[in-house]
Amino acid sequence: MKKTVFLMLCASLCISFMATSCDKKDEKPEKEPWEEACPGGDPESDILPYSVVVKFDGKYEYWKYVTVTYDKVNEKVKYYHSSEYKVDLKELTNGYYYATCDFFAEEAYTDITYEEYKDMSDKGIISEETLKNRIISTNYLAEKYFILDENAFKKDGKIDIDALNASIESGEFFTYEGVERIK
Repeated sequence: MKKTVFLMLCASLCISFMATSCDKKDEKPEKEPWEEACPGGDPESDILPYSVVVKFDGKYEYWKYVTVTYDKVNEKVKYYHSSEYKVDLKELTNGYYYATCDFFAEEAYTDITYEEYKDMSDKGIISEETLKNRIISTNYLAEKYFILDENAFKKDGKIDIDALNASIESGEFFTYEGVERIK
């Protein structure tokens, strides 16, 4: 009798352990916000799936403002960043900007400057509703290009802004085989 109870207890513990370990295998780790915008890449690295060159629509100085990840279909803020986050844009010639990855996939721009956002964060008054009410544009790009050739416009493994600017000014950028116009 004692042996049977002991064996039943051991069997139930084994089954319980196996069920728990199987559940853990199925769990997917949460993605970092940059992974949503830059799948397969690290925002601190220059080795990303692609780089992006954009031109804004000219209505605002967007590079001064905080972005949120926005679901246009359900009209809601899906994600907002910490007060230290800032889209890293490098200003180019002729109104173009360079980014190391596609931060523009689902982003919406608010009318909140980075300084104001930090102040709001320090005061604890940031909310999805406040951010949604402060969105100024979800369709802010006039042009968007992916640089698909990871070696294009690089010098010593880093983007060569001078080479990229020269290519834009000469018009070669827009016909380069390793560049794809998205918008």
